Amino acid sequence: MKYTSPNKVSVLPVFVILLIAFLQLEVAVEAASFDEIDQRVVCINTISDNGKSKIGSGFFISDSLIATVYHQVRNGRSIVYKNDGTKTEAVVVVSDPRVDLAVIEVPKSDSGYINLSRDDSRLSMGQDIFTIGCPLGFDHSLSRGIVSYAKRKVNGLNLIQIDMTVNHGNSGGPLLNKEGRVIGIVWGKLKDSTNINFAIPTIELKKLLNTNEKAENDGVLSAELSALWEQATSSNDLHEQKRLYQKILLKDPDLAEVHYNMGLVLFSLGEYHNAKNRFKDAIKLKPDYYKAYSNLGLVLGKLKKYKKARDALIKSISIKSDYSSAYLNLGVVYEIGLKDKQSARRIYNKYLKLMPNSFESREIRKKLKKL
Repeated sequence: MKYTSPNKVSVLPVFVILLIAFLQLEVAVEAASFDEIDQRVVCINTISDNGKSKIGSGFFISDSLIATVYHQVRNGRSIVYKNDGTKTEAVVVVSDPRVDLAVIEVPKSDSGYINLSRDDSRLSMGQDIFTIGCPLGFDHSLSRGIVSYAKRKVNGLNLIQIDMTVNHGNSGGPLLNKEGRVIGIVWGKLKDSTNINFAIPTIELKKLLNTNEKAENDGVLSAELSALWEQATSSNDLHEQKRLYQKILLKDPDLAEVHYNMGLVLFSLGEYHNAKNRFKDAIKLKPDYYKAYSNLGLVLGKLKKYKKARDALIKSISIKSDYSSAYLNLGVVYEIGLKDKQSARRIYNKYLKLMPNSFESREIRKKLKKL
């Protein structure tokens, strides 16, 4: 028996062309949200010409680009230490000393990346926040707090004042809201103060990436996104599609269809864990996205998370009761993963009612005789 598996992304509004892939399930560990974010945070050790080193933090905003503070990477050679213990040298690709931000580049990684907040105006006093970074060189360190004041002016910089433990080494790390989106970049603290700390608003990073609100309001950004979308959906190169979808999400992280299409591409590349995260992001943005639930179930099956795969596929069917692909994949989960032959027979028969003459129907009928 086979799963229905996505192959190529088609042009909007048709988002997926399906092919049949053999069921070859692989083992993977599903991480909690804090752990997922931790995988996308790095420690940065910058060594100056005189041999002195300083430790800071950064975070992936694409599969090869890392955001951090400029003062961490200036005047020296920067070594990035990833969550898995590997290290690599980074190069600065763009920086703005005025706002103390930089974007550095490393070889492509499958760690995933953290989405930027879409609306920078929603910060409020008392809002829960957290960061993960490398204070005093201690990696995988979580710190939680609240927003003290959303728009504080310090030394000519527009900053977010935060009540949260921040030490040397936290600078450059992501400041995140409870949804796990980046609302700022940890900057530092006021000299001789206790827990009066600051972060650079995400809007400044967006400006550095040429994604400022003025461009969007002028219609420039939407035209650029449309061109990128057209390039991505018409390309036959999965790696090129991945690059283009990442570029779109850097500019607008709240496009459910782009997260979904990125998930399809990652699935086709065998990057199942990252594909799972993209389908989840699509569902957060579009809760009735039945195709995203169905493909999430497909990926969870690949990851041997059979009960969660079942739940995702049942959710897809609850949203669209005649979605045949979800029935087919759910039948496989019951049969192969959960060893529930009775439920598998029931679901396969429902599929046959919907798709009596499909290519898969003949194989299902043969299978039903043996169940």
